Amino acid sequence: MEFKFYERYVQAFHKRVKADYNAMRDLTGVIVARGATEAEMTARTLILVNSRMDEAYAQALLGMTKPGRPGMLLKGKQLEDHVDYEYLQLFQKAKKELNGKQLRWKDVGDFIEKMWPSP
Repeated sequence: MEFKFYERYVQAFHKRVKADYNAMRDLTGVIVARGATEAEMTARTLILVNSRMDEAYAQALLGMTKPGRPGMLLKGKQLEDHVDYEYLQLFQKAKKELNGKQLRWKDVGDFIEKMWPSP
């Protein structure tokens, strides 16, 4: 139940940021605060997948934009070197794996293990 509240909050936040992004408003400081926990970043990423978010929006919402230019997405080596790049990779893998289907939250643990197998 608590996760559902968080999911609704994240979805509302993402809709607002997406609207601001489309309107070319300054998004500085509203995407992802650095220092979010692995659990929060994983949850955000999977919520983006479940929301059927476009990859470009997901990249922006995960904070992979040029410093000081939140509307400009990172590319190439800069993107690959980003501290949270693994979450964009998770987004890509999960989106491909789910192929438009919804991830049920009761299956998240097994799904994450499949996406990120333990060593």
